[in-house]
Amino acid sequence: LVWFGLVFFGLVFFGLVWFPPSPLSYHLGEHNMFHKFTNFELTARTPLLMRVPNKPKSIGTRTKVLAELVDMYPTLARLANTPSPTDDLEGTDISSVFDDPADTSSKEFAFSQYPRCVGATPWLYNNCGGAGSSKKLGLMGMTVRNSTLRFTAWVPWDPMSQKTNWTAGPYAVELYPHDPALDHCSDDFNTCENANLAKMPKYANAIETLYKAIKKRFQD
Repeated sequence: LVWFGLVFFGLVFFGLVWFPPSPLSYHLGEHNMFHKFTNFELTARTPLLMRVPNKPKSIGTRTKVLAELVDMYPTLARLANTPSPTDDLEGTDISSVFDDPADTSSKEFAFSQYPRCVGATPWLYNNCGGAGSSKKLGLMGMTVRNSTLRFTAWVPWDPMSQKTNWTAGPYAVELYPHDPALDHCSDDFNTCENANLAKMPKYANAIETLYKAIKKRFQD
């Protein structure tokens, strides 16, 4: 209805429009899970719609550039020709993609994280609710996505100090390929990220690079 109203009153044709994505990306049975309490693509990824009338090359097109919600502040500031933010921001200005939607070089990685509550069967359920749930958090899933891979490292987490134990190394790792030419997460959710390829030797160098990126982003 919001988008319809913008079109009806003609506002979409004259002003910069950012349609905020819904954070409610849910599993509906994929991976035998419901809700969004995972680090999989289906819960970490959200739709993002923007229209910039003075960037005609971008209108009506899609881009495969990586983006995080923290990127919106510096990006919108640049597109609106306001002074660049002087805050200590985590986001990246990706406004250049509106001049060339095929150019995805403005951002190399996108990050997300979600914990697991360690129990007798730590990978079967991830119910962190209830009284004292914060004390149950024993692993933090640190996830990085580049143009072809999603990598998650489950790192020991101290819920009392709210810090990650990087010296112990990851408890487990996950690696899922994403072929840019055929992204199953966009057209067939049931075939999305079903096989963990982290133990395949050919991905060893990629895993090392992605784990270094995670540590650089999240390490205290």
